[in-house]
Amino acid sequence: MPKTSWKLSLRQYCDKLHFIVFAQVFLAIALIVKPFIIVYIIYIYFLFKRKLINKKLIIFLILLALIFIFLFLFYNISPNYINGNIYVIEVKENYFIYYYKFNKYMSYTKLNIEAGDILYITAYKAEYLSPSYPGDFDTLNFLRGKEIKNIYEIEEYQIISHIFNFNNLRNKILTYYKPKIASEYYDIFSCLIFGQNSIEDTSSYAKLNILHVLALSGFHLLLIYNFLFKIIFKKSKRYILSENISLLFITFYVLLCGMSLSLLRALFFLILTKINKRLDIGFNKLDIFSITFLLLTINPLKIYNIGFILANLASFLILFLKDFVKCQNKFKRQILEGILFLLICFPFISNMSNQLSLFSFISFIFANIISYIFIPILFIFLIVPSLSHYLVFLILGFTSELEFISNLLVISFPYMNNYYKLIYYFLLFLILFNLSQGVRKKTYVFSFIILLLIYLISPKLTKDKVVFIDCGQGDAVIVNSSNKYFLIDCYNAYDYLLKTNITKLEALFISHSDSDHLGDALEIVANLDVNIVYYSKYDKEIINIFKGYDVRLEPLDFNDNVKIGNSLIHVISGLKEYEDINDNSLVFYLEIMNKTFLFTGDISKEVELDLLPYLNDVDVLKVAHHGSDTSTSREFLTCVKPEIAIISVGYQNRYGFPKKITVNNLADYSLIYLTYNYGNITINANTIKTYKNEAFVL
Repeated sequence: MPKTSWKLSLRQYCDKLHFIVFAQVFLAIALIVKPFIIVYIIYIYFLFKRKLINKKLIIFLILLALIFIFLFLFYNISPNYINGNIYVIEVKENYFIYYYKFNKYMSYTKLNIEAGDILYITAYKAEYLSPSYPGDFDTLNFLRGKEIKNIYEIEEYQIISHIFNFNNLRNKILTYYKPKIASEYYDIFSCLIFGQNSIEDTSSYAKLNILHVLALSGFHLLLIYNFLFKIIFKKSKRYILSENISLLFITFYVLLCGMSLSLLRALFFLILTKINKRLDIGFNKLDIFSITFLLLTINPLKIYNIGFILANLASFLILFLKDFVKCQNKFKRQILEGILFLLICFPFISNMSNQLSLFSFISFIFANIISYIFIPILFIFLIVPSLSHYLVFLILGFTSELEFISNLLVISFPYMNNYYKLIYYFLLFLILFNLSQGVRKKTYVFSFIILLLIYLISPKLTKDKVVFIDCGQGDAVIVNSSNKYFLIDCYNAYDYLLKTNITKLEALFISHSDSDHLGDALEIVANLDVNIVYYSKYDKEIINIFKGYDVRLEPLDFNDNVKIGNSLIHVISGLKEYEDINDNSLVFYLEIMNKTFLFTGDISKEVELDLLPYLNDVDVLKVAHHGSDTSTSREFLTCVKPEIAIISVGYQNRYGFPKKITVNNLADYSLIYLTYNYGNITINANTIKTYKNEAFVL
């Protein structure tokens, strides 16, 4: 039967929608990577010249782009103060999210409220720090990914009323199940059935490239839909009624689970598929995928949601897998599919954990166990929760084995920036496109391999440098000397080491055992290759702290020297033992790149006076005790005369560091750099580079 004119017209337009999807993707990338706007313009010109889309679709594309840009710019506008009613939509342990005048905001204040409450509040816009180094946590992008306009500090609040909210309903359901479900199962139950994201340690899933199975997805919807459809159809024998009731129920399920993007995408795709079949419109998979994508991306903030990106990459792969992987052997095909999935998700997965196990190439085995065994069992627990107590051995055995396997044959990766990602996906797209056309072009494969090698090797080709890590209210400095790395204190340093793919340390110097200097030491020693830990001979606590760890400990005394690569460490502390642990800090010169650095730990003015006979002019001073007024005396500065003074200090810390008198003393001699203002501060042979500011010639 021939299709009606409206169906043909609709089919004609939708057949071109994938061109709009690519335009939307290019525009979204251009909002993050500004130079990519050139690619967007070239692409639009290409569509126009080749007449791949007609005038109506070009107008639609222009309107879509204008809406997209307007919404993106509008997002950046938020009031300095909120004074009025808000509607609470989600409450977490240490923050809550709410609507105010149709916009979404967040507050970290912990209040005695629940989802569905209407509050009258007065609040002011809070400040938050931008990233300190590539790959550091980006608060702004985190907010954008959740479509939140800004963070506010609550000054006053009053609960006005309460109305129904699905998130509150979900919390009540989980409260009902929590005492009934075995405690070993509860976290994974709340995560995989209700999207609660309550699994604390997901590193094993990340290393095996199965992090996506922890997100509610199309698999959940299809499982529920097919189960309900079969039961209802068996009873009613009415096909359309069974479909409608099943679709209505999974829509309720999506609302109950917080309307996550992965579930919304799956729901839209399923509904459009059913409409397409019922009306016999003739959409293909690409058309439905395109319509679903455009429906969800009318809000440009979704481009910052990693879950949304991975969900679309995964769904695209699943839909068109047979075009790329042509293999009759089922096991071999699944391995090839697993490799392809890993390649497609790699830039984002590697940036999450910076580590992957080689067992991720057979990740489909672990994903299938979770999808086809654990998720159905967890749904059964909804009906018979007491059964979970008899199956505890399953979750305990599986999670322990998963953790064990994930730590075997682990490869570390540096952070992949946006430019690497763009080149990576461009080459991968060319390879997949040629595979789908039955063409094998070795040039693209060779270029792709070269790109990966450059990406992996480039961090190892850096010149000598000293990096003062913006670690918050503590100290951490990484030194590269002839590609031999050593760390001076390590507060909040582990994440930075992973992002820069530093897996081996020649030495770890601990100035003293206070937590703001010791920091991540045990995690670093446990997970990285550390040759030796140096510490002050008067800091006896270090021996107890590292007890049970397989690492060599070496105390340092006055006049000791340590040579690493092209650098020399000369110790001047250890003249005598002091009562205060801060005063027993390691104090030493670091000579590297024809420059002299002086590291002072947390010593006080008393120790500074004792060290005066051993002090010389230095190029760079790591200011003692985060800029406290108990250190950095005039007498001390007169001896060292630093050109550069680095103060490692946290933003709005409770100690009020750095103190004004200390900054004033330093200002007479030095250029002063605070880590919370400048982010990571990198000093090499000729320049000092700050992550949040421009480079200055020394």
